Amino acid sequence: MFVDFATTRATYETFVDESHDFDLTGPESVLRGLTADDLVFDFCAYDVTGLADGATVSTWAARRGGLTATATGTPAYTEPDSTLGVPSVAYAATGERHDASAVDWSASQTATLLSVWYSDASAATAGIASLHASLGNVPAAAGGIEHLLGASSGYWTPVHRPNGATDFWLERDTVDDTGAVQVTVSVHDTAAKAAADEIRGIQNGAEIVGSTTGTSGGGAVWQSTLYPVLGARGNVAVEGLNGRLHRFVALPRALSADNATQASDLLTRLAKAV
Repeated sequence: MFVDFATTRATYETFVDESHDFDLTGPESVLRGLTADDLVFDFCAYDVTGLADGATVSTWAARRGGLTATATGTPAYTEPDSTLGVPSVAYAATGERHDASAVDWSASQTATLLSVWYSDASAATAGIASLHASLGNVPAAAGGIEHLLGASSGYWTPVHRPNGATDFWLERDTVDDTGAVQVTVSVHDTAAKAAADEIRGIQNGAEIVGSTTGTSGGGAVWQSTLYPVLGARGNVAVEGLNGRLHRFVALPRALSADNATQASDLLTRLAKAV
């Protein structure tokens, strides 16, 4: 893009817009650098193009990772508005989701998930975005890594259950996260030296003070078959997001505490969420 500085005062967005390939220090470039990995995948609603507001998003192609997620039901493209100032995909409380072909993260003992979302699902356990070992069951039961909303609480909860684990591991605070846009990052390390470090949850730039339960079978690897699922926990009808997803990034390595917080701040800037 050519900018004539004699006649044009370029906006901040002009310089950080990656389509212009202009500012390599812009938030999108820094985020991609932080989350670079051969097995990363990255779904962003900015890439859902050519649809009118409210139209069904039948497929959603990842901007990184080579995956395309296919819809169940009629998740809807939603233009920016006063609730969420960026494009998003809206999922009902039941019967709607996107899922993609499996990835193999079995060589890793660590993972990081990043998501930007809005939900009103405070009366049921609602799925946000996750990787499932089985498309017919939830990660806490069959294995996988997940961002979800706790049943009858509205608490954002990062969960994982790796291969060989006797139970799942979770961390959550006691703040109702429904009714507002949330930027969430979770770092999962099944070989962590301290149980408190096995999951770190960062929400809107600050680490949550949470609790853990169960045991993940420390040192276990992730399942070799993990299906990305967006907008629902599983095939259980009451476990839809009842909200909107703007972005979901996942990679099979752990970001440091500082980098996870930085990634949360970058997503907040990009989403203009808080």
